[in-house]
Amino acid sequence: MQEARRVLRCLALLMCALAPAAFGQAQSSTPVDDHEAHYALDEVVVTGVREGPRMWRVSKDEHVLWLLGVLDPLPKQLEWRSEQVDSVLAESKAVLLDGMNVSPDVNLFAKLGLFLQWRRVQKNPDKQTLQQLLPPDLYARFTVLKQRYARDDDDMERLRPILAAAKLYQAGIKSIGLDARRAVGKAVEKQAKQHGIKPYTVDLKVAAPGELLDSMSKISTDAEVRCLAATVSRLESDLNVLRERANAWARGDVDALRSMVDSNNRVACWDVITSVPRVKELTERAKHEWLAAAEASLQQYRTSLALCGIRELLADDGVLAQFRNKGYAVTGP
Repeated sequence: MQEARRVLRCLALLMCALAPAAFGQAQSSTPVDDHEAHYALDEVVVTGVREGPRMWRVSKDEHVLWLLGVLDPLPKQLEWRSEQVDSVLAESKAVLLDGMNVSPDVNLFAKLGLFLQWRRVQKNPDKQTLQQLLPPDLYARFTVLKQRYARDDDDMERLRPILAAAKLYQAGIKSIGLDARRAVGKAVEKQAKQHGIKPYTVDLKVAAPGELLDSMSKISTDAEVRCLAATVSRLESDLNVLRERANAWARGDVDALRSMVDSNNRVACWDVITSVPRVKELTERAKHEWLAAAEASLQQYRTSLALCGIRELLADDGVLAQFRNKGYAVTGP
């Protein structure tokens, strides 16, 4: 039923995609210089057929796991194609996708109740509008961006600040030719199936999802307002940084990507979402299960392929570092 599908999408948004994907989980690790800050907003993004970055090779004995670092958002007109990935897929016995599937562990009837609960909690208490909740100066800045990027979205005004921030951010990146549609992951999934491989994705069943939604609805308004303020500032000043990161990925410029990664610098929205203990536990469990599945593929098969967010790969305590710490040989771009 349509309501059940919408519940799944909402839970996925809230628990795993909202902050790291929609708000840029990590910001630039180096200050934005004057030249970078003043790129013209009409700068053309990378288009056409692109390969993206080369893969990392994790090995032990004669077993090899190839890691492809993926990124969202990417240029909307980008057509991704990688001969290296094609070659690895031809030899692989397992493919591990990035991200996770999030679903409530309830029956179909309960999903309808969950949908109705979601309808309630996505709106502000006492039917307040953003104009009533936000400080006047922040609301004025928000209104300017909404008029610029989401003029026809009449519902945004009634959403909780953190959800309004997510919608505004998506509209902003779309305006500069970027799209968070997981194009690379979907392409690899399709190619894997053509090779007779059923790709694996971490599947998280959420027990008592109604209690989880209830706890998220109790996040303080002040914290959500900080998230919206951070998003407004990001849209006002950092859209070109996001475009440069997307272009760097499309060109395969890993050195540029490294200079833009700081795994310890989380934006306000991610801090708000993970302030809910169960959400933090779920995201940590997903990371653990992904790494365990990747290591299991490496141990079981001579050749396997895994996709992982480029930030999670390159972070000081990220996936590559964890494989090195476990004694695996890691080479790559």
